Amino acid sequence: MNGLQVTEIIDLISAALVSIAVVVSGIWGYWLFVQNRQRYPRASITHSINLVPLAEGKRLLHVTETIRNEGDVLLSLECMETRIQQMDPPPDNLLQSVADGQRLLEEGETEYPWPMIGLHERRWEKGRCEIEPNESQDIHHDFVIGANVRVIEVYSYMKNFVKRKREIGWNLTTVHELYDAQEASSREEGSKR
Repeated sequence: MNGLQVTEIIDLISAALVSIAVVVSGIWGYWLFVQNRQRYPRASITHSINLVPLAEGKRLLHVTETIRNEGDVLLSLECMETRIQQMDPPPDNLLQSVADGQRLLEEGETEYPWPMIGLHERRWEKGRCEIEPNESQDIHHDFVIGANVRVIEVYSYMKNFVKRKREIGWNLTTVHELYDAQEASSREEGSKR
């Protein structure tokens, strides 16, 4: 073998190794993509609330839902539902069931169907509300509720439109005590005794 043939063989081996490296890195990248499900969005929701006194017997409940894009792809919002349910004062039929020693929940149920006192359904045109990866978006809601309402449950549901064929998405349920400053201070005094 002369020097020219050795050089040609080395060039062929080098080209083959580069081709193999490109194929292996492509397979590896695709495998990581599938493993990390990077084509699917991931989100989290948090709630914060504020109360503002209104007319006699009414309060404004301001709910802020913070939606955070936890994934590596753009998160597109198309619809969201927010419900406010009254837990305290409880409905009379619940109190009667408790007094009678009856079961509160039907077989297979996990939550009591608290009375709904507010519902907002929000829809956006496709592409109108998008959240980039690692960013967040606040969605604000105002509800007028009775001043006698002391505890509420806030429920949020946001559909995952990447999975259109399945009814899945992200949800959050939080419970909030709605005591005003005077009520809170008298409750605090009572607990110190």
